[in-house]
Formats: sequence, C-alpha cells, structure tokens
Amino acid sequence: MLVSLREVYLPVMIFSIILDFQLAIYFLYLYGKHRKDKIDKLFLMRASGICVYYKFFKDPANRRGDQIMSGAINTIKMMLKEISQDEGEMVIEKEGKVLITYQGKYITGVIVADQNLSSLNFLLKRFIEKVEFLYSNIIRDWDGAMEIFLPIENITKEIFF
Repeated sequence: MLVSLREVYLPVMIFSIILDFQLAIYFLYLYGKHRKDKIDKLFLMRASGICVYYKFFKDPANRRGDQIMSGAINTIKMMLKEISQDEGEMVIEKEGKVLITYQGKYITGVIVADQNLSSLNFLLKRFIEKVEFLYSNIIRDWDGAMEIFLPIENITKEIFF
C-alpha cells in the first residue's frame, strides 16, 4: 500500500506550524518578562522638566522624589544636549544603572534600567510616540492638572507589560 506525499506532508506541516506558534508565544513571554524586570523607573517630562507621569516598576509604593528626579534628569539632559547637540535618544551608563532618554516633540521619556537593552530604546520611542499622538493637543496647552495624564497608565501596561 502506497501512501501519497500529500497524506504525509500535510499533517507534518500542520504539526510544524503549531509547534512554531507555541515556541513563538513562549519566547515572546520570556522576552517580555525579562525586559520588564530590567526597568526600574519610567518618567515622562515636559521640556521645562516638569514630570507629567512616572512609574516605579521595582518599588511601586515609593512615590517620593518624582519631581526632584525628573528635574535632575532634565538638567543632565540639557547639559548633554549642549555638549553633543544631539536630539532624540541618549543613553548614560553609570555604576550598574542605565539612563535611557528619548525626546519627542513635546515630552521627553526616561527609563532608568539595570541594563542597556536595545529593546528598551525601541519601547521608549514607541511609548513617547503613542502618548504624544493621543495627548498632543493637551500637552501643548497644558494647565498643570495632573489628572488628565492618569490614562497613560494603560499605555504603559500595553507597551511594557
């Protein structure tokens, strides 16, 4: 009894596709979990240095110093901008911590992380672009009300979790 190639090939292809799909989901899960574990803090600041949103990934109960930290980061960013005349992305590495910044049109995003991963640069850029797209009219004429930025938490979850 001869078996046609189609009878053998089709089940093997279906099995291969299912296995590839399962492996892709597994590796995406590991990649996402690994990435989130490397992020310590996330800040969004206006050009003036005022923090409009922050998230502490490793110590969510710690709410102290968000404005002080964003002011210090903004000062460092301005000094580096004067030295390098560079717009956009900047990475500073010091004593086991990495400061990754990305400057959009209206806001600057900063990630404080344990490791410099290229995926964090990509995600920060995507995060800034999405926030600026949704909040461009609000950020331009912002009156200081922080409550307007509370839904950014959902964008954070979508991109970083």
